[in-house]
Amino acid sequence: MIARSKELLMRWMELSAFTALFRTHAGLTPAISAQVDTDAETLSHLARFALIFKSLAFYRKVLVDDASKLGHPLARHLFLHYPNDANVYALRYQYMLGPHLLIAPVLDQGATSVSVYLPAGDWVHLWSGSEHRMRNGEWAQIAAPLGQPGVFFKKGSEAGAEFVRKLRALNIL
Repeated sequence: MIARSKELLMRWMELSAFTALFRTHAGLTPAISAQVDTDAETLSHLARFALIFKSLAFYRKVLVDDASKLGHPLARHLFLHYPNDANVYALRYQYMLGPHLLIAPVLDQGATSVSVYLPAGDWVHLWSGSEHRMRNGEWAQIAAPLGQPGVFFKKGSEAGAEFVRKLRALNIL
């Protein structure tokens, strides 16, 4: 039987907060799989990432409008925005949410950091506020403990600034 661990469920919540749809489900075998109400920590994690998802509503509305006009998906491969960067074509596990947010979810059990490719430009790490100026695209190893998946936004983007404002108002940042 396949059982979903508590960590996997919590990382799934983190990933889902940066997509078009935030949802949970009972899993393949509910009796042996972690659930959103497994304990107070899991419920708290769900509530936190539901607020993060809600804080991105303003941005998703813009992206949905773009999708209807241009056909661009909300979550998209980096090559859509960086077609001249040959390194992005081999990326498998990170993506852009629209043109301004870069998401590098944690996929490895027990991991507390994630390797992320940042294309050329100035990027801001959501959780720490640290800035990463990339003259060319570069790989970086970023701290990503449970509750802080690899999330960056383009420095100077209004979407990034508004997202940070909303998260600060909720005491998430």
